[in-house]
Amino acid sequence: MLAVVFALAACGGSKSPAPTVLRLRTSVGGLEQRQPAAAFFARRVAQLSGNQLRIAIEVIPTPDEHTVTSGPVVTDRSLVADAKAGRTELAWVSTNAFDRMGIASLRALDAPMLVDDYRLQTAIVHSRLTRRMLAGVRGAGVEGLALVEGRLRRPLGVDHPLRGPRDYRGLQLGTAASRTRRDAIRALGARVVAGAHLPHFGETWNDLETRSLPPKVRLDGLETDLDNEFYDVPPSVPGYVTEDVRLWPETAAIVASPARLARLNARQRSWLQQAAADTQARSFAMGADEGASLRELCSRGTRFARTSSADRVALRRSFRPVYAHLERDPQTRAFIHAIEAMKERLPRGAPPSIPAACDATHTAIPNLPPSPIPNGVYRTRITRHDLAVWHVPKEYWFGGFGTLTLTLRDSRFELALREPNYYNETGPYGGTLAHTEFGSDALFFDHHKLVTVLQNGELRFYPVRVHDLVFGAWFGAHPWRKIQ
Repeated sequence: MLAVVFALAACGGSKSPAPTVLRLRTSVGGLEQRQPAAAFFARRVAQLSGNQLRIAIEVIPTPDEHTVTSGPVVTDRSLVADAKAGRTELAWVSTNAFDRMGIASLRALDAPMLVDDYRLQTAIVHSRLTRRMLAGVRGAGVEGLALVEGRLRRPLGVDHPLRGPRDYRGLQLGTAASRTRRDAIRALGARVVAGAHLPHFGETWNDLETRSLPPKVRLDGLETDLDNEFYDVPPSVPGYVTEDVRLWPETAAIVASPARLARLNARQRSWLQQAAADTQARSFAMGADEGASLRELCSRGTRFARTSSADRVALRRSFRPVYAHLERDPQTRAFIHAIEAMKERLPRGAPPSIPAACDATHTAIPNLPPSPIPNGVYRTRITRHDLAVWHVPKEYWFGGFGTLTLTLRDSRFELALREPNYYNETGPYGGTLAHTEFGSDALFFDHHKLVTVLQNGELRFYPVRVHDLVFGAWFGAHPWRKIQ
């Protein structure tokens, strides 16, 4: 009996080895809440490994021009460089980032109006093309694990709908700094401003809001998707979206550091690779919520247009030089032709319906719908460590920590920092839980856009666009407990 007791004691005293945690870095705020594939990937790694291997998604905030930073601005390109150098195990990056690095294997996904349907995008991701596309990223010094479906991007005009090429001529538009996307915008007679609306997001907000700016500075629109439009566009510029011009999908790649992969044992690598394969093979119905997104944007004041057949013919004619350039590369030409063949075989998905009140015949009017967050007083506490984790520059640490109280009452908020530091801000708030916005009475550019989760009387904010990194830490470091 004593032997049994000692044996049981020995078993009870043994501890399971700590799980191996792999960091997946991204610049996409609220990635797990906004992109179901990211949450699935992390969950699938844990399931396959029995929690012996875990994924920690680390959002590296992208500061705007109002933030003083001590390091380089984070971009998808720098995230790939981090993975190549072994500074992170994994990275989640937009596939268009590889175009900027001279990697041609994914350029076909940015061919204008080629991948313009969610069923087609799913078929591509599930096809044999994907392995060949991902193989090309080795040229950037990383290993491609999975290609992930994204939302379809559409043109948004500030003052009028962008239907045919004539509507683009002379305008200044924002797009990702992908050569293919820039070439497409220019082929329509528009000028690309700064090559991207990120990472200088706050600057773009000012350019969109301030219509009196000189022509060299002013933005007349950009390309975005129905989810990101809420985050990309300031509240005073609801704009006009051309619903049936789907320019390209915002596909992403999960890439890995070869050096970090080599440190894993064979079982760990198999779990990771299987989880990536399962993520790529799973259909996440990215377009399923577009009708709801459209109605939500409509309530915010956005209006939606559709094109005529003549407009679509004219757009495709304008894009011919872009395709001619793309098809100089034999592999890209083969990918484009393979995707066109798929497109001919597949039935198209039904487009979201546009309610009569949301049609572009009506004027776009800024509006912020009431928030479903319950009225009340919520509290959290921020430490210097929280500020460091959220990449807040050290020069802001001295005044950025303490007890925070957020009072929400009928679409008005008060944010108060006390003990030991002092700060006070008031303003409007509204939207939905998926698209929450806090404005400011003091500064016109001070808007915070977040994903909100409400559970057991606590608020959890996931910053997507914030005025600066201090606010990112304040909102996102810890849950907010309801105290009244």
